[in-house]
Amino acid sequence: MNLKSKQRGLSGVEMLAFAILAAITLLILFKALPAVTEARTVQQTINELASEGQRNASMTRGQLAESFRKRALINDIVSVKGDQLKIERKNGKLTIQAEWERKVPLYNNVGLYFQYDLKNQ
Repeated sequence: MNLKSKQRGLSGVEMLAFAILAAITLLILFKALPAVTEARTVQQTINELASEGQRNASMTRGQLAESFRKRALINDIVSVKGDQLKIERKNGKLTIQAEWERKVPLYNNVGLYFQYDLKNQ
């Protein structure tokens, strides 16, 4: 009868490697999250603005851009300005589009690059 049991679990080196991998993943996640959250907020704002502009056909491009600027101030949108929006009406349908890029530095010369092209749905 053999009373020796095989040791199970992670060694110290494996734990360290796992901790480093988890830290790098969390760093990337925490750095990228504001850019992704802002893009979702821009999409929601564009949809709301298009809905408002569709209901009120007399709104001009300037009024729509000003309305976006005010909403961006409230929603903390810093990457897109009201004058950057592409606003056009075709056959009674309002289309609002926003294009922008955002660079998120991670470490030294390593970073993330986000390129967005959103329009109302």
